[in-house]
Amino acid sequence: MTRPKESSEGQRLVRATDNLPIGELLRRPWVMELLLASATFLLYCGTLAFRFVYDDRMQILQNAAITRWSYVPQYFTGNVWALIDRTILANYYRPLFLLWLRINHSLFGYEPAGWHALSVGLHVVATLQTYWLVRRLLRSDWAAAGAAALFAVHPVHIESVTWVSGATDPLLAIFLLGSTLAFLRYIEARESNRVGTSDYAAALVFAALALLSKEVAVMLPLLMVPAALCTRTEKTTSRQIGRAAIPFFVLIAAYLVVRQVALAGFSHPLTGFSTSWMLLTWPSVIAFYLRQLFAPFWISPYANVHWVTAPSARDFWMPLAICVAILAAAILLWKRSRDRSLLTVAYAWIVFPVLPVLYLKVFSAAELVHDRYLYVSCVGLSVLVAVAFRAILRWKPEASRALRSAAAAALLLLAAMTFNGELYWASDLLLFQHALELAPENDSAAVNLGVMYAEHDRPDLAEPLLKAVCDRNPNSAPAAHNYAHLLFLTQRNAEAEKYFQRALQADPQQDTWWIEYAGVEMKLGKLQDADRAAIRALSLDGRRPEFHVIRGAILSEAGDLSRAEQEFRAALALDPANVGAKRGLEGLQQLPK
Repeated sequence: MTRPKESSEGQRLVRATDNLPIGELLRRPWVMELLLASATFLLYCGTLAFRFVYDDRMQILQNAAITRWSYVPQYFTGNVWALIDRTILANYYRPLFLLWLRINHSLFGYEPAGWHALSVGLHVVATLQTYWLVRRLLRSDWAAAGAAALFAVHPVHIESVTWVSGATDPLLAIFLLGSTLAFLRYIEARESNRVGTSDYAAALVFAALALLSKEVAVMLPLLMVPAALCTRTEKTTSRQIGRAAIPFFVLIAAYLVVRQVALAGFSHPLTGFSTSWMLLTWPSVIAFYLRQLFAPFWISPYANVHWVTAPSARDFWMPLAICVAILAAAILLWKRSRDRSLLTVAYAWIVFPVLPVLYLKVFSAAELVHDRYLYVSCVGLSVLVAVAFRAILRWKPEASRALRSAAAAALLLLAAMTFNGELYWASDLLLFQHALELAPENDSAAVNLGVMYAEHDRPDLAEPLLKAVCDRNPNSAPAAHNYAHLLFLTQRNAEAEKYFQRALQADPQQDTWWIEYAGVEMKLGKLQDADRAAIRALSLDGRRPEFHVIRGAILSEAGDLSRAEQEFRAALALDPANVGAKRGLEGLQQLPK
């Protein structure tokens, strides 16, 4: 790979380091890449001992669709949850992510170490691509190395790297960066009177892979074109770059049509909140993302960011003032900068990847924001810091040594924060305890920790958490369901009945909740209500043999032996080895004729 010619600032740094014994070694081809890759892997290698956590249970451990290659064609015909639970309303068309899970399963089965190793490997690749991109933009190996190091160690990546199911964002970044780098090579080839067909084809292929990884990829042209305008020479006009980008817009249009068909609609809002509420919530969401990028001291899978329904000082006016102040500073910096084209690239890579996630209606009320949505934006942050570093050197060249020392100290601090933060992802219990400490007002954090306590046989710790969420948010279906389930396990069926009813009123499409409710009604002797609940569960998913077994047990208890036998046989037709169905039939045969 040819290296861009060093800029004057880059040459100044090179001369300074070449006086050191290690300076010449670091200038050799691929040495810097090897050091970056090794340091990045070393930072996250401890995750190889971690378990599957968070949504890994559903997406990996309970996902039969990733266990056989025959399922692969179905990855491209529905949402990411379609093969796990058809009742889940999803807005995510990510067939390549499902394919990634399938590849991991084929290599490692359910041993998490291999999965974690490949997740760290994705982050290593994205870090190297960030290095190559910044080197092209700033024409400096050292500036690029510093920017890539910032990208590698930034704590906002913890969720995307340590959580196996968070691989979506590193996959997206790899293909976005790959497409952009290939497009820049194509522009460079045209300027050198070469065809560059293979580079252009590679850019389109990477673009298609990015679109199949995550929806944010529709922003690719808005990331790629500024980078091309920044690195072009006088031989290439902005109009030529615009024409070269047209096929990417055509590709995106085709993708949107395919996505529309696969998801049976462009989007499916998960809440009934109005657009005006979404606009009121934007300042707090944007302020959260700015804080996580520039002051990442509160890293957690959940945050105290909620829907804003009225413009209060804390939730609207203060975040709005912060956003306006930072926007004004960004504009002022751009106007006064000698590197406007570089700042344009940095701003584009920071802002555009976040724009799609501002359509808050497609998220659940307790999960409006996540650190992982900033994975690609951190590329832009790395460019911005590199440009700022260069501007300071221009202003005060004599501060070079002090500035390098400060940068090294900052990188070490961020690396320490990342190492400490990733430890919480070792298990679900640690993760949700930490999440509730940082976001005590977040319902999902409290509910998930309550579930973990229940699984660890600590109902005394689980109950107050779950009940507190139910009391402060009566419309929280997950809280009501999990509290009902806990009450059922502790034999308080009358109380469990009330909370199951509340959960099902809030979310009537959950088939497993209906069948659990049927079990509660059966325990209370309300066999007609139990049968109606079992029928509702079967109407939502009649392919579940255990649903037929439970309905068979209810009908048997009610004395309807003929229909009970039909249900047990229906379960065996779906699963010939089903023990519950066999025992049910044996029990019927032992009854007096």
